[in-house]
Amino acid sequence: MPCACHRLMDEFARGNAAVARDIQHRILLLNHAVTKGFGIPGLKAALEALGLFGGNCRPPLPRIGLEARTEVVKLLEATGLLGGEAWI
Repeated sequence: MPCACHRLMDEFARGNAAVARDIQHRILLLNHAVTKGFGIPGLKAALEALGLFGGNCRPPLPRIGLEARTEVVKLLEATGLLGGEAWI
């Protein structure tokens, strides 16, 4: 997501508030879902979906279930933050 954050700042600095707002809303949608909805297990699942190391949760937190993991990946895809915009 570093690229999306950088692009958000660039667009705002250029006066493209509508584009910056769209990027911010996509980031916030994902942030809310992962932090409030799925918690730490969801964050680790999102990292793994991005090809990064998420690792296991420490007890007492369980690993995220397959259904919830699929939902996290769908959210990443829906926000456009799973592909090239996120990391290039």
